[in-house]
Amino acid sequence: MAFAIGKSSTISKWFEYAKVDDKAVSFKIRSAEYEPFQALHNQAGVEFNAQDKEDLATLKPYDYFLMKAFSLLIEDWQNIDLDRYDDQGELIGTEFNVPCTDKNKLDVLYAGDLGFVVWNFVKTNAEAIAKEVRTKRNDTLGKSLNSTDGPTKKDSSPTIKKRFARKS
Repeated sequence: MAFAIGKSSTISKWFEYAKVDDKAVSFKIRSAEYEPFQALHNQAGVEFNAQDKEDLATLKPYDYFLMKAFSLLIEDWQNIDLDRYDDQGELIGTEFNVPCTDKNKLDVLYAGDLGFVVWNFVKTNAEAIAKEVRTKRNDTLGKSLNSTDGPTKKDSSPTIKKRFARKS
């Protein structure tokens, strides 16, 4: 009888990013094995390569497509404040404790140098969660019965022994 053990791709953890004015800025980050992230991450490469390379005015950088995928790894956050700017780049104001929405996630990830730092923080922790999950899964389930550490000795196989026993 065969059975399959499913993997949970929605594992997430809270990570403290920084302390700002006695408030802990935290992100709840999903594992890098989160299936919607994997799909959008692959699609980012396809969309980037599908652009018209001749029209440089409309060419978007790879990270434009990639950030949409990485925004899926942010499940929630606490104490995030966002500066809002007008079309000329002038500061309009700051929103405090903004909710974790798709638009706000992208605003944080596209926030210049800080956005890159947050992206790296999310990426690093998502990969660490995925590694931890794989390690725990392997430790819990153990090695599969048909896996090997290297080449097998064919002459020790029960089938081979039966064949040689019949011929003798």
